[in-house]
Amino acid sequence: DVSLVIDATQFVGAGGVLHAKALGAAVVASSIHKWLLGPYGAALLYVDAALYETATPLEHHDRNREGADLVECLPMGDAGYPEGFMPGAQRLDSGGRPSYIVMPMLRNSLDLILDLGVQRIADTLREITSKIRERAAALGFKVPNAHVPHIIGLRCAAWMPSAEEIVRRLAQLPRPVIVAERFGAIRISPYLHNTDADLDCLLEALENALGGSDEQGHSDGGRNDAIGSSDDA
Repeated sequence: DVSLVIDATQFVGAGGVLHAKALGAAVVASSIHKWLLGPYGAALLYVDAALYETATPLEHHDRNREGADLVECLPMGDAGYPEGFMPGAQRLDSGGRPSYIVMPMLRNSLDLILDLGVQRIADTLREITSKIRERAAALGFKVPNAHVPHIIGLRCAAWMPSAEEIVRRLAQLPRPVIVAERFGAIRISPYLHNTDADLDCLLEALENALGGSDEQGHSDGGRNDAIGSSDDA
């Protein structure tokens, strides 16, 4: 059998509720520094009990051995550290200890996300990205028929500058608009702090970035001039 392992870093915290068991996932991993609003330096890992009860740890060190949670430093006997591993998923932990600086920040971030509600966050962000999708399409961008709630990619029409060039132009504005180029698309990922004024700024910046392009089968007069911008999370 092959176990399903999911890297959910770009989903957990903003994409909606992820049902690991319903998906049949044996492992779900997520860095905390993106949609979980935490700092760099840690990741969260879910491991299904059927796996961690039998899995052999990749790292063999003192912190995942029996008794390591009871002492500051696990003593080493003549035969080395105890051979038995910690119970549960702790047996799969990496070496060292969690950062005492990172953990309180992570706790506050998780409390905030749970207080707001993961599905509520996703629904709110879907409203924002849907507005971006509609208004970017009016400018001539190719937009996806479906996308996750919190991220949308815009592809440039043939008459437009490249996605990389548009991203560069937006970043050089007096009030920079920060988006990213990914595999030929403009990646936009707003968050809850982004306002309607931010969306206006984004779309206005996108429209201005198209200036000087020869549009095919679509005159400048046909563009939606009431569109404007947002910062990329």
